[in-house]
Parts: sequence; C-alpha cells; structure tokens
Amino acid sequence: MATAAEADELMRAAMDQAQAFVSLAVRDGKVRRMDADDVVQETLLKIWLRIRTYNGRKGAFGAFVAVVAGSCIADYQRWAFARGMARQVALDENTGNIAEAGERPADWRRDMEGDMPGASR
Repeated sequence: MATAAEADELMRAAMDQAQAFVSLAVRDGKVRRMDADDVVQETLLKIWLRIRTYNGRKGAFGAFVAVVAGSCIADYQRWAFARGMARQVALDENTGNIAEAGERPADWRRDMEGDMPGASR
C-alpha cells in the first residue's frame, strides 16, 4: 500500500511511462494521434484512482502502469472501432506483427444503436 508521498512520486513516474506507452500505440496505428492526449489522461486517471492499491512487493511499478495503459488503449480501440473510426487489429501469434482482425461483427450496428440517446433494447 503506497503512502501519500509515495503516491505522488509514483504519479510523476507514471506520467512519462503512460506517455511512452501511448506514443508507441500511436506509432503502431492503435490510437489516432489526435486522441493520444485523451488516452494518456484516461490512463493517468485510472492510475491515480488505483495508486493506493499498488504494492511494490507484488511487482514493478512499470508493470502496473503497463497493465493500466494497455487496458486504456484496448478500451479506446473498442470505442473507435464501434464508431467506425479505427480498424481492429490483432497480433499474429507466429510473428508478433499486427494483422487485420477481420470485418465488423454482424451485430455491430445494433450494439452502436444501443449507445445512442433515447435508444432502448
């Protein structure tokens, strides 16, 4: 459990690490450049809300940031793909390269309409 002073120090380190993770996601085409700051902010907010649960004996802080940043990037990708703003990608298990994940699922329009104001399921 991190103290308040430790939490402040960890958040300073998290800023640089979160920016680096999102920059890599932009370079790899996972996040649009214009949305990068929003993804970094969301990552830092989630880290801030969970910083008191971090325990250095259970793992390195960089790994903690990587998990949260990866989650935020995945959330962004799902959001962008559902709105037709991004392509869905997957890692090729054999090469580790990014490969197209395929077409939208057949029910993508129904899922999007459920998010619209006034829509009912």
